[in-house]
Amino acid sequence: MSALLEHENIQANRDSVTNISPSARVDYILRFSKQAVYVVDELAEHYAPVSSQFLSQLDNTRNAAYLTVARKLNDIQIRCRLFEQLFSNQLFDPEQSLAVTIVNAVKQEPQSISIVVEDCQHLSLQLLHELCQLAEIANRANLDIHVLMVGSPDAGQVMASNKMLFDKKVAIVAAQSAQLVPLTSPMFNHNYGFKLSKTAQRYTLGFILLVAIAAGVVWFLYQQDSLSFSGLTADSPVPATEPLKLVTDNENGLESAVTHLPADIANTLSESPEVIESAAPQDILNAIILGEPEPEIVAPASNQDIIDALASTVTTDDTETSQLEVTLEPQPVSGVNENTDKSAKPLSGFEQAIAPYQQVLVTSVYQPDYYLRDDNGVVIQFGAFVVQDAAVFQQFTRQYPELSHYGYLRTLNQKLMFVITSGRFANRASASAAMAELPDSLKYKGVWIKSVRAIQNEINQTTQGF
Repeated sequence: MSALLEHENIQANRDSVTNISPSARVDYILRFSKQAVYVVDELAEHYAPVSSQFLSQLDNTRNAAYLTVARKLNDIQIRCRLFEQLFSNQLFDPEQSLAVTIVNAVKQEPQSISIVVEDCQHLSLQLLHELCQLAEIANRANLDIHVLMVGSPDAGQVMASNKMLFDKKVAIVAAQSAQLVPLTSPMFNHNYGFKLSKTAQRYTLGFILLVAIAAGVVWFLYQQDSLSFSGLTADSPVPATEPLKLVTDNENGLESAVTHLPADIANTLSESPEVIESAAPQDILNAIILGEPEPEIVAPASNQDIIDALASTVTTDDTETSQLEVTLEPQPVSGVNENTDKSAKPLSGFEQAIAPYQQVLVTSVYQPDYYLRDDNGVVIQFGAFVVQDAAVFQQFTRQYPELSHYGYLRTLNQKLMFVITSGRFANRASASAAMAELPDSLKYKGVWIKSVRAIQNEINQTTQGF
C-alpha cells in the first residue's frame, strides 16, 4: 500500500519535473559529484534494471566488481568477494575497512574501478559507511572509484537513523522518477511501511466505532435485571442486623405471615393454636450441643487384658490335646503408654509413611540422630536404595559385610530413599584418604564426600514434606 502511495506521488510530480532516466542521473552524479550513489525503490523490478544497465555501459578499461548481497553473508565474506573480484593477486586483511584496502591497492596498481552492490538493504551499518567513505576518500585522492548501491528503503532507514555518518557522502536517487531523495524523506521513516491511505483509514475508523457500539450494547444488556424476564417481583433487601419476624403476637400478624409461605406449611401453621416465638442465639447453641452424641472414650488395653484374650482362644479336645505356649516379650507400641489415664499420641505424617518399612529400617543401621547432633564434619556416601525394594539393600550388605555404615531417609523423585554413609570425618582430607582404601568395586559404583550440614537439610526437608 505504501508503494502505491509513492507511485501516486511520483506520477503527480512528473508533470512539474524534467524527465530524466535513472541511468543518466547516476552517471551524472558519479562523473561530477563523485559521491556514492544509492538507488532506492520498494520493488526489486524497479531498482534491479538500474544496476544491470549501469554495468552494460561501462568501458572495457574499467575494472568492475558486482555483488548481490544476501542475509547469510557476513561482513568479512562481503569484503572478500568484492576485493577478490578487483584484485585477485594481492593479499589483504578482510577485517580492515574496504576504504583502506581498496585505496591502498589502487595506489599500488592505478586503475579505474566501479563497484555495484545489489540488495544493499542487507548490508550492515559498518559496510554501508565503508562504501560511502570509499567514494569520499577516492574523490579527495583523485582516484577514479565509483560506488553504486541499489536496494529497498530499509538501507535508507539505516542511513537516516545515522545521519551524521552519511550526510553529504551519498546521493539517493528514486528508481522510477530519477529524482534526488533527501535523508529526511518520509520514505525513510521506520513507520513508513505502515501508513494507510485515506480510504483505509476511514474503513478502520468505522470498524472501531462499530466494535465500540457493540460493546456498549452488550454492557447495557448485561446491566439489566435478569429477573425481569421471568416475571418475578424483586423484594427489597433486608439488612442482616434486622431480625426476621415471621410470626407476630396477634392473630392478624400470624395470618399475614402465613400467607407468604407454601400451602402445606401455611395450613399447618394456621391450624396450630400455639404462638411460636423467635429463638435466641443461646437457645440455638444449646440445641446444637445437646443434639450431638457424646463421644465414646475407649481406654487402651492393658497387658493382662491381652493375655486373657489370647488364653481364651486355647481349646482342648477329648481325643487330641494340644498345648499352646504363648511367650510375650515387651514390644514397643507407638502411641500406647502403660499409664491408661493418658491418651494415645497420634503418629506424625512422616512416621505413618515409614511405618510399613520399620522391619527393614530396624535391621539396617538407621540412625538419623547420628547426623542431627551437630553439623561438623563430612561423610562418604556409599549409595541410596528405594525403601520398598529391601532386596537390593540386603544384597549390598552381603557383598560388603565388613563395611561400617550409617543411614538416614530422604525423598528423591517422589520416592522414599534409604541413604547409607560412612562415619564422620573431621575434614575432607581424611575422608579422601579413607575413600581411597575402599574396594574398587564400590568405587566404580560411585561414592562421594558429602557434608553433614547437607544431610541435615535433606532430613529436615523429608520430615517436613509429610
